[in-house]
Amino acid sequence: MAEKKISINEQFSKLEKLVKEMEDPELSLEESFAKYSEGLKLLKQCNDSIDRIEKQIEILEEASND
Repeated sequence: MAEKKISINEQFSKLEKLVKEMEDPELSLEESFAKYSEGLKLLKQCNDSIDRIEKQIEILEEASND
């Protein structure tokens, strides 16, 4: 089953939450690594979202210049 798409704001909020959780000195190495891995996936989603938005802006700008 495909993952539900979340907004870029939700992606950034989740990243922020992960960073705060990783700052916990009681977090085990395994838990830290799991959160780090999750953060990398979220970061890729954010980059993909930003790239998609940039492409949409370029298309709109080109259309308005015609």
